[in-house]
Amino acid sequence: MACWQVTEVEVNGAPAPKGHPANGHVERIEQCGDRIVITGGGVIHDMRCDGLVDHGVHDVAARDFKTQITVVATYENGVHTLRPVGLRPRLIGLVRGGRLEVTRRRDGADMLWSYVGFHRPAATDR
Repeated sequence: MACWQVTEVEVNGAPAPKGHPANGHVERIEQCGDRIVITGGGVIHDMRCDGLVDHGVHDVAARDFKTQITVVATYENGVHTLRPVGLRPRLIGLVRGGRLEVTRRRDGADMLWSYVGFHRPAATDR
């Protein structure tokens, strides 16, 4: 288990303004095998990272606590990758290879998180 706090935010490769909503965001991440639980922003996302819709996230979005979300989770070359199901990437997120993706990966002592159009380097707060 580790807690992570956003230390800097980049949008399109440039530093985001100080008031960006991601600044200061904190997540707690617990992992055992292919199961991962991410708690932050008022939600708890509990999933298996096996690429199956049935084992992914079935929850609500943190932005309003009402919007239902379904997300497929995988580990790909050491990167935790989330792909929302049924969302239009041009409206809400970061598109890679034609797919909306949220990624988290370790880079030394830091975690790099790409999410909804911006990049969040996060430092551990253990």
